[in-house]
Amino acid sequence: MKCISALCAISTILASTALLAGPVPVSDSGLVTLIAGQTAQVNVVNLGLAESSCKFNLSLVDSTGTILPLAEATLPGGSALYPSPTLAIDGGPTSLRAHIDYSPQLLAQASLKDPLAGCYNLVPTLEVIDESGTRVIVSNFVAIPSSLSGDQSKITICHKPGSHAEQSKDIPMSAWGGHHGHGDTLGPCSTN
Repeated sequence: MKCISALCAISTILASTALLAGPVPVSDSGLVTLIAGQTAQVNVVNLGLAESSCKFNLSLVDSTGTILPLAEATLPGGSALYPSPTLAIDGGPTSLRAHIDYSPQLLAQASLKDPLAGCYNLVPTLEVIDESGTRVIVSNFVAIPSSLSGDQSKITICHKPGSHAEQSKDIPMSAWGGHHGHGDTLGPCSTN
């Protein structure tokens, strides 16, 4: 079998680094079914510190395993990939899942003791949006679990921005996906 030069180079780097010799870490949501007129979108928030970042490939995968690339992104701590590129469904029902591949981070940070350190605080969400712009499915899924077991770090959010119930709240990082799903935003409310 012939070796394509770019693939050979990546293969050599991966094989020469003991940490990278195992399977490349990925994150996947469950399958969701979309119908014609709906759009799939994957949003990712990095709740880590500003000086840390995560580089990854973001894609959707259909039920046959076909990869539909969306973006390659480098996401610094405290920022979000929102809105992400979207995929519109034209035909009949289609099952898709979100897929995050961390091999770009491993290659970029191969010299570090923990090359995935900048990726532990990612919060990805697969959303399905109908023709009117309404979210009909919000599927939060786990990125790479933190190396700190029992980490109960908190973040500040603006709960129900723009409503009479708007307020700044400190919540566990693990609860961000649900809050983001109903429109809360990162950081304190500007009116508090």
